[in-house]
Amino acid sequence: MDHLEKEIREVITKQNKKKKSFANGSQIENKRRIIMSVKVINGVNSSNLNLAGQRISEVVQSYQEILGISDDQTIKVNGVEVTADYVLDDADTIEFVKEAGQKGSDTATVRVQSGVNTVNIQVEDGTPVREVLERAAELLGFAFDSNTTVNLNGSATSSDTPITNGDRIEVKKDAGSKG
Repeated sequence: MDHLEKEIREVITKQNKKKKSFANGSQIENKRRIIMSVKVINGVNSSNLNLAGQRISEVVQSYQEILGISDDQTIKVNGVEVTADYVLDDADTIEFVKEAGQKGSDTATVRVQSGVNTVNIQVEDGTPVREVLERAAELLGFAFDSNTTVNLNGSATSSDTPITNGDRIEVKKDAGSKG
C-alpha cells in the first residue's frame, strides 16, 4: 500500500467519525447522506463522496491521484470558480476544469462497480486490474479476496490483465461468501 492509499484510508476513517445526526436520529438517512453528500467531477471522472466540511485543498491533496486532478485545473463549485480555501457543503458539486486546448496525459479512466456502487478511477494506461481494484476498494467498501469474481468488460479476467481507457470492471462476491 503506497503513501497516498494510506492517506485516503485515513481521510475516509475521519469522515466516518464525523457523522452528523439528524433531528429524527435516523441512522439510515445519516448513512445515505454521508455516502452521497458531494459530487466530484474531473473530465469523465465523477464520484459522490462524503466531503462536506472539508476545504477544496484537502480534497485535492487526498484524491488527486485517484481522480486524476492536475495542478493547472480551475476549480468550480456549483458552477462558480472558487479558491482552495472554499469549504464544501452538502449537495455541492465540485468540478475540476481544464482550459480549452489542454490535453490529458496517457491515462485511462476505468469504471469500477461493486453491487449498486460505482466509481470512476483514473490510472495510467496498462495498469493491472489488481491495482485499479486496490484504489477502488476503500471508496466502494469491498474486500478483494479469493471469494471475489472480477469481470472486465463483461468477461471474467485475471487481476494481472492490463486495462485501457473506457474499460469497465465489475466486482462480485461468489455465492455463499460473506462480506
